[in-house]
Amino acid sequence: MCENIGSRLMEELYIRFRDNTKKSLKERNLSIARLETLSGIKAGSLRNIIYGASRNPSFFTVYKIAKALGMPVDQLISGGDGWNNEMPFYKETALLSKIFGYLLKNVEPGMDSQELFALAMQVYEYCRNFKDCVFDEAFCSFVINNPSPQLKAVSAVR
Repeated sequence: MCENIGSRLMEELYIRFRDNTKKSLKERNLSIARLETLSGIKAGSLRNIIYGASRNPSFFTVYKIAKALGMPVDQLISGGDGWNNEMPFYKETALLSKIFGYLLKNVEPGMDSQELFALAMQVYEYCRNFKDCVFDEAFCSFVINNPSPQLKAVSAVR
């Protein structure tokens, strides 16, 4: 059974994202400022992530950086070598990566990050509790097309 997502998982994701972004910058001979421009993120945002001033980038920021580097988010976070059993929280990390990758390809482009996160957490909880952390594309599609009352409440607050 997979463990609950928590601060250790988020820290692991942040470290992997930061380190793999630095590696990608070096491999492509890009400056931090140039990647910020290419990805369309606010000046200084990537610098703050790289140097630890911002340890919780939004998923859309991560997505824009991955897109500018020409790779999927899961490759940027995993380092291109995929997920393996030795990694802390590998099942949870791989599941979240698949969920967010699917959602970003299949939700309305204008959806804000709070709504996206709420959808992702619904799918994550289902897959964690009933599928032993295996991604269920059919359920994810169902959640997108049939938002819960809680998600509708999140949308109404905006």
